[in-house]
Parts: sequence; structure tokens; C-alpha cells
Amino acid sequence: MLSYLCAFGVAFVVAAVVAPLVARVAHRYQLIDQPDAVRKLHGRAVPRLGGIAVVLAFLTPIAALATYDNDIALALQADATRALAFGVGSLSIVALGIFDDVRGTDARQKFAVQLLVAGAMWAAGFRIEEVGGSLGFAVDLGWLSLPMTVVWIVGVVNAVNLIDGLDGLASGIALAATLVLLAVAFAGDQVLLVLLMAALAGALVGFLIFNFNPARIFLGDSGSLFLGFVLAVGSLWTHQKASTAVTVLLIPLFALAVPLIDTTLCIVRRVARNQNPFSPDREHLHHRLMALGHSHRSAVLTLWGVAGVFGLAAVEMLDDNPVRRGFAVVAAIAIGALLVWRVGVFGVVPISGKKLVVRARSIATKVRAAPNLDTAWREVEAVLPTLGCNEVRLEIRDGRAAVRTLVWNNRDVAPADQAKRSVLRLPVGRRDVVGELKVTWNKQPTTAPMHAARKKALRSLHVALSDLQQPQRQLIHSAGGEPALWGTKAQPAGRAVLD
Repeated sequence: MLSYLCAFGVAFVVAAVVAPLVARVAHRYQLIDQPDAVRKLHGRAVPRLGGIAVVLAFLTPIAALATYDNDIALALQADATRALAFGVGSLSIVALGIFDDVRGTDARQKFAVQLLVAGAMWAAGFRIEEVGGSLGFAVDLGWLSLPMTVVWIVGVVNAVNLIDGLDGLASGIALAATLVLLAVAFAGDQVLLVLLMAALAGALVGFLIFNFNPARIFLGDSGSLFLGFVLAVGSLWTHQKASTAVTVLLIPLFALAVPLIDTTLCIVRRVARNQNPFSPDREHLHHRLMALGHSHRSAVLTLWGVAGVFGLAAVEMLDDNPVRRGFAVVAAIAIGALLVWRVGVFGVVPISGKKLVVRARSIATKVRAAPNLDTAWREVEAVLPTLGCNEVRLEIRDGRAAVRTLVWNNRDVAPADQAKRSVLRLPVGRRDVVGELKVTWNKQPTTAPMHAARKKALRSLHVALSDLQQPQRQLIHSAGGEPALWGTKAQPAGRAVLD
């Protein structure tokens, strides 16, 4: 027990010390994560490569304890082949993540490396060989062991990577899964797995000091891919087939339920729309929660809570009482179903009119404080799904010529023909009209309170865009160098009217 506590403490200290140092180096060499207009919600540049701090913190106590004459060193020596394979595999995944953070890579290259590493892990003995043991029967997978193991490892690695969209979200969910596997390993007296999970838990807690909102450093792909790999392979590190069936197929599924649900919904949604299933967007669980009115922290804490419920249910599976175990499973599945229903699969479930107005006013404050037009537009996009619009177009002009156009399309609302749609044109700017906000939506019946709420919300966004603080007639440049003209604060140039 003392060795495990030491592993946690050493990892915590190393992560807390190394994370700010990595952030400083990343700033110096411009290895920073820039906001974009697609899916990134942060409004300022934040250093990435935080995964390096997590990896160093994770490996330090393991390497230190392995040099002493103790039970951990003996366990490592007894399972040296798999221990070496795990180390080489994890470092390969980290190298892939660092390369992606520094130089960038595409999905095919990522998958090629991940498949290769996953296949190597199967060859080293990290396998799913049997299913059904926890249900009272056992089915030997035979040749299906290889594809099932590869799918598990690659799936978990990418699920954790995809959920890494808000400050502290992936780190917190990975911590919940780590604690679940720690409990499983401790109950099964699996020395190596307990050590791995204790060290990983300490590294994540130390890193979260700098990664929680507002984050001072991001995990980057180096961190999210590494976390997914350790959790996926760590759950396979056992010698007993019976416990493998429980550990691999049920407990880790529940421990990692949130990222796995998110990944599954994304793939289903994109395939149904004939889109590339690996294309980035702003429709992950955390994006949809924010569209429903949650703040950045509220969305993170909500998903942490859901992950915690699933984690408790996973630990409860160790109980011999079938009633309590069944109740825990049903409760966790109900919470997961509620989350999916609330955010929707193809569309966001509308929020109440009052919450919509509050959310729009909160967004309006951020718009006024935005340093440039792109950042302001990303803030506006966060609330548009709840307005029921088909399309929102912001056009900035120099005289009568458009020099910049920003467009948001609601892919969850069918396009309306000319006879069944309403168009609202709102002048944007001050004194001299320098732009126009055009809103298009289907004519659909709605309640009077919601009608009024949408009008207030739209009015708040319209005025905020006109109030965007910039020097008079200053040119705002996009990432591609295209100029956009903006005005200065004075009297509103137009008035919002919602049909």
C-alpha cells in the first residue's frame, strides 16, 4: 500500500512541477493551440504538449520503484515481456501524438500507427480471448480475439482523443476511469495494474491544476492518445480469463462510457448525413451541452458527473449481490440515456425561453469582449442551434462591396423553400452601416413565450455584434489574410424584429 501511495504522490508532484515548464517551452517555440472557426471553443492561444508532463509524471514513480527490491520489481521481472511491450507501445503512441501536435498528421496516418501498435499489443499477450464470463457462460473468441482486441484499443484511444474538447474534460473523465480500474486491480490483487493506475491518477490530479478551466495548458494529442492507450491496454493486463471477461467487456465499458457514447453518436450522425465520420465539427456532447445553455465549466462538470455515475456502477459490478449489481447497471444506463435524449442525436433539445435569453446575454458579453471578429462569431455560433434558425449570415462591407462573410448553417433543420421561410435582415455597425446580419428560418408554430424569448436572444446578439469594440474603421484580418471592416460604438444602426 505504501508503494502505491508513493507512486501517486511522486506522479502528482512531477506533473505539478513539469506542466508549467512544458507550457513555458511551448510558448517559446510557438507550440500553441490556436482557436479556429470549426470546433475549438477557447478564445485565446493555449500551449499544448501537456501530455509530456503527464507521461513523465506517470513513468517516474514506476521507474523508481522498479529499481528497488520489492514486490513491484519482482512483478515486473516476472512479466518482463509484456511490461516491455507496454512501455514501447505507450512511447510509440506518445511519439505519434507529439508529431501531430508539432507538425500535424491526418487520420489515415494516425490509424495506421494505432493499428500497428494495437496488433503488437495483441502479439505481446494483451488480448480479449473470452466473452460472457460475467454472465455465467464463456465463449472462446478464437481467431476473433485479434480484431476484437485491436478494435478495443483503437476505439478507446480515439474516444478519449475526441472527448478532449473542453478544459479539463478528457483529464477528468480519464481520472474517473483510472480510479475504476484501480479499484478493480486492487480487488484482484493485480500489483502491476494497481501501480500503473495509482501513478496515472497522481499524474492526472497534478495536471488538472493547470488544465481545468481556464486552462493554462492543454493535453494535446500527445496526452489524450496516451491516456486512451494506457486505459485500453491497462484493462487487458490480467492473467485470468474469467476476470478478463469482466474487466474488458463490462467494467471498462462503463468506466469509459462518456467518451464511447460521444464517439458512437458522432459516427452515427456523420454517416447518416453522408459526411466523413472523422471530420471535425462542433457537435460533440460538450458542444451540445453548451448549446443548451451550459457554461464551459458547467458542461465539464456535467460530463464528469455522468462519468462518475458510470464509474460507481462499474465498481459495483465487483459486488457478489446480483440485485445491487443490477440496480447499479440500470441506474447508469438510465443516466446515459437521459444524457443522449437531452442533447439529441441529430438535433439539440430546445431549452426554455428564460434560459435561452440568459444564455444569449452571457454570449453577448463575451462577444463584446472578443479581440476580433472570428472569436466573436464563434461565441455567437454556440447559441444559434437553440434559435431554430436555418441559416445565419454575417456580411461585412466596405461601402457596398462585401469583404467578409461568415455563415452558420443548421444541418439539423431541413431547408425551407421561398414560400415557407422567413428572412430577417439586421444592419450591423454604428453610424455608417458596415454590415448586415441575415437570419433565415422555417415558419413553424411556436408558443408566445418562446417567440418572445427568441426575439430577445436575437436582439442581444445583434446589439453585441454592433458593439464589438474596435478602433473606428479598423481592418480585422482573418487567418487567411482577408480584411473585414468594422465600425465603432455609437447608436444602433438597426432594430431587430422577429416575425
